[in-house]
Amino acid sequence: MKYLKLFLLLAAAPFIASCSDDDDFNTAQCTLGFQSELLKTKESAGFFNVPITIEGLRNGNVNVTITTTPAEVNGAVEGEHYRITDKTLTMSLADTTQTTTLNVQVEAIDNPEINDDRSFTMTIAACDGGEVKTKEITVVLRDNDAAFYEKFHGKWTLAGVLETSSGAAHVEKAITISGALDESDPKYDKELTVSAPKFVNVGVDLELSWRMLYQFDTASKQGLLGIVCGEEVANYGGVYSWMWATATPDGYLSTNPLVMPWALGDNDAFPTTITFPEGSEIYLYGGQSSGPGVWAIFYPETMTKK
Repeated sequence: MKYLKLFLLLAAAPFIASCSDDDDFNTAQCTLGFQSELLKTKESAGFFNVPITIEGLRNGNVNVTITTTPAEVNGAVEGEHYRITDKTLTMSLADTTQTTTLNVQVEAIDNPEINDDRSFTMTIAACDGGEVKTKEITVVLRDNDAAFYEKFHGKWTLAGVLETSSGAAHVEKAITISGALDESDPKYDKELTVSAPKFVNVGVDLELSWRMLYQFDTASKQGLLGIVCGEEVANYGGVYSWMWATATPDGYLSTNPLVMPWALGDNDAFPTTITFPEGSEIYLYGGQSSGPGVWAIFYPETMTKK
């Protein structure tokens, strides 16, 4: 039985693998090259692929050998900033599609330091069985430690006093903050989303979700967060709807955001606790459209990352 299992495992081995001793190389017209000349990813990405496109009919294997070189400025060093799983790869004849992809697997090595983006050049140094077109690609490992917008992503505890018709009590609510990950997204570095399950009970437990504005000034190393008001944060049965609201100095409800400042700590440390300005309060306003009102008041104190 052990021999049978071993045979099955070998039989299931993928066609894209390390270079073998098989010299049955392709002799038909075939071209290959990196899909682009530039690839950017975060240093926290873990494993990612650098794709090589192979085009044309093949009557044999295509073997590719990869080399890497750190950039002259802020160069990424192999073994220190990234690792490559295998630098010699083979596309087997068994894959007879005219266009296919051979992936170079790279592992980015994360670190907690704030640094400039690092980069390296990946080169197709040798190829058996094909003509190389796009020979080089620059891989940029973006520093995520200076991307404080992304550091807000994750699980937090929102603490404060929650007042409802049943009275007021100090609470610690579990919330999750998410946001855009693609820098080309217009919301990136500008807007976050907060999800708060079972935030308040109004006869039923309401799960709230609201937008939070984000700002950061690299010169002063200070930023602002703003809870967006005037937009639906919860709905029940399509009949009841609630939003956040703030209050003006003369006591009128307003859709102005509730703003909280934040700043980096010593040695540019990211603050794991954000303290709201003294006297902060925000109103859960809504209900049925025929008779909306204030259902709860929240007096936020701190927001602490788990």
